Amino acid sequence: MLVKQNLVVLAILTGLTVLVPATARAQSGLAGVAKDTSGAVLPGVTVEATSPALIERTRAVVTDDQGQYKIVGVRPGTYSITFVLPGFTTVKREGIDLTADFTATVNAELKVGSLEETVTVSGASSLVDVKSVVSLNVLTREIQDALPTPRNFESGAVTTPGVTISRPDVGGSEGYQITNNTVHGSNARDMSLQIDGLGATTANGDGSNTAVYHNDLAYEEVSFQTSGIGAEFPAGGIRINMVPKDGGNSFKGAAFVGYSPGKLQSDNMTPELAAAGLKAVPNVLRIFDYNVAYGGPIKHDRLWFFATGRYWGVDQGVTGEFDLHGNQGVNDNLLKNAGVRITWQMSPRNKLALSAETTPKWMGHHGFGAGVESSLATRTQRTPASYRDVVKWSSPVTSKLLLEAGGTVLLYDATYLDHPGVAPNAIAKVDLISATTTDAPLFQQYFFIHTRRLAAAATYVTGSHAFKTGIQFGNGYQETIQTVHGDIIQQYRNGAPDSVQVKNTPTDQWVDLSNDLAIYAQDVWTRKRMTISAGMRFDHLNAGVAAQTAGAGRFVPARTFPAIPNLPNWYNMSPRLGVVYDIFGDAKAALKVSVSKYAQNAATAFAAQYNPMISDTDTRTWRDLNGDNIAQEGELGPSQNRTFGIRQNRNLDPNVKRPYEMEYVVRLERQLAPGRLGQRRLLQTRLSPFDQVHESGGGRERLYAADDHEPAER
Repeated sequence: MLVKQNLVVLAILTGLTVLVPATARAQSGLAGVAKDTSGAVLPGVTVEATSPALIERTRAVVTDDQGQYKIVGVRPGTYSITFVLPGFTTVKREGIDLTADFTATVNAELKVGSLEETVTVSGASSLVDVKSVVSLNVLTREIQDALPTPRNFESGAVTTPGVTISRPDVGGSEGYQITNNTVHGSNARDMSLQIDGLGATTANGDGSNTAVYHNDLAYEEVSFQTSGIGAEFPAGGIRINMVPKDGGNSFKGAAFVGYSPGKLQSDNMTPELAAAGLKAVPNVLRIFDYNVAYGGPIKHDRLWFFATGRYWGVDQGVTGEFDLHGNQGVNDNLLKNAGVRITWQMSPRNKLALSAETTPKWMGHHGFGAGVESSLATRTQRTPASYRDVVKWSSPVTSKLLLEAGGTVLLYDATYLDHPGVAPNAIAKVDLISATTTDAPLFQQYFFIHTRRLAAAATYVTGSHAFKTGIQFGNGYQETIQTVHGDIIQQYRNGAPDSVQVKNTPTDQWVDLSNDLAIYAQDVWTRKRMTISAGMRFDHLNAGVAAQTAGAGRFVPARTFPAIPNLPNWYNMSPRLGVVYDIFGDAKAALKVSVSKYAQNAATAFAAQYNPMISDTDTRTWRDLNGDNIAQEGELGPSQNRTFGIRQNRNLDPNVKRPYEMEYVVRLERQLAPGRLGQRRLLQTRLSPFDQVHESGGGRERLYAADDHEPAER
């Protein structure tokens, strides 16, 4: 029911956003020039692109006075391009494979002849994008299926030079946990994820969290942009765009089955490690992954569906963790994903796509970490609600005007509650010497993260000119509720009572992302061999702390805090400028230079730093006078925290500005042979004036020599 409600809300909001210009996605495109056999440019040539991937099946444009044409806003697929001019032979280029976020150059040479004559040329287009400064890597479905990756986009990203991952995933052993990618020394928070160009990150933390786990067979292609990113995107880290699969006029399906038993892993326990006291090494007990997909027509040429499901998980032994019976601790995980995408050809020039997916997650023993713990001290993680709903409308109104609009709703609710068997009145007991936690987990938590993002765009194209303008809007909130058994944790030294950690629980923290607004304009102009791209982006980020109330605990009274707005209230302008020069005029070698300013990704993390309601601890001495092993108020020493239970004494400096990054790139790309692209980055520099939110000045400069993967700081 919740998915249906979200889709209805998205459809209504999308209809409203169409009334204003706004952004949708970085688009694939086709471009080129038509000439005669003498090399003179030919204005007035009709260029028709035909592909099942197009809404209207065939899109026609006319070359301008420079003989140039552009077709933008098209989906990845296989295209045929026909060049027609009265008095000249018709030229047809077939088998043009267009990938995501790439502009393919397709030129034609027309000779004098009759209209009945047609010259058909088969073969791929150039691999060098001579119309964009973006550094791009695209994983097609064929490549994704061939690569031995763990079948998630984060691991696929590391096939791009310079990209690293926060948690290396070998064989799917880390597939149960969301990770981040960085590139060329960027901040992990600056990773951006889009689905068909629409924002797919939550209001949680710094705004890079994706929440819903990846269903590999639901997506046809994944593109990774690492530098020279256009004005429609805010941050300067890696930008990941996933292109969903659509159903077609024939029924097709796919399936993947993978299973790895623990016996396939070698035993890394050595006599030296055993002699040093290590009882067990990390080991994989099993990895399993079952993924299916099926799609086809609901109504031929009008309505299609594509449905997917994935069931996967990882069970691992944890280093140095044992239960009270001496068994090695197990990190056991199970994820499920179910999704459906409906594509509707509303009219020859209007297309609507709606998708919904859910990913419930279960982790049986959350909390196994450093030290020796019993299973009763771990928590069970569940996601009662985990949804990602997307709607996208596209309309090539004319051969020159393209309109798009869409939105996403992301909902992620998670609980970290007692493991079965924990007594209702149990108190967590921690031995400071043996690092043993028993009887109960250290705390319980509830997370509620709800996010909405809307976008729309208007693109106007002539033969040598493309102008795009748009607006993006997002809002949401994150609520975190935390409780502790008895509002206290008892601490021991070799079994003898030592101290307690008094907690100010229960706490209920609520942070709002009130307004994440951006307006941008991007202009691309081609003059002979040179293409200039100039953009400007305006961002307004406003967040704050909501009015909050928490009930009385064992050691604190009931608390009420008023709302605190404008944490922060930032306005930023980010210019982007790039130049591409087609060196030989054959679209096989390009020199790319760009200068870009990026605002750092942000959401609710900044406001959370100034939330007066925080989880607080007061460590007190404890003497168990009556020997009952229960810490009572009369047995505790005086408080060591004078502000305990009051409010966090932290206030915002009004002069704090939003961190940003300057990027300077000089890049040479040369196609070496059909199907091979050699790339060499001559110089890429990133200048970060702010290392952290509270710093001003003291910038960092990172230089990248050719083929470097790691920065050299100076």
